[in-house]
Amino acid sequence: IAPLVNQAHQTFATQMTQPYDYRIQQLKGIENLVQENWDELSSAIANDLGQGPMYAEAFELSSVVSRARYSQSNLRKWMETKRVPTPFPVNLNIPIHSELVPNPRGVA
Repeated sequence: IAPLVNQAHQTFATQMTQPYDYRIQQLKGIENLVQENWDELSSAIANDLGQGPMYAEAFELSSVVSRARYSQSNLRKWMETKRVPTPFPVNLNIPIHSELVPNPRGVA
């Protein structure tokens, strides 16, 4: 696992993970991966958790797909720069504004 984590850190350091198109591609990839391997994933989850395949489909796989779709539909909004109040006392006599720029923080 360590080599995969190191590779993820190196990829993140290149900043290639920041553009919208890259993120959408990754989310669509997650959705496609689950849908294309539905039966195999369902069987593996059922074997690992000792639950029936219906449990895996209802509570594990379908939630991954729905969260990936939800993230795809909200990603642009989540990436928007937001104007926020400038904290006191900085804004007393200087006409400035502050922005909150959402950026990925790294590899988990």
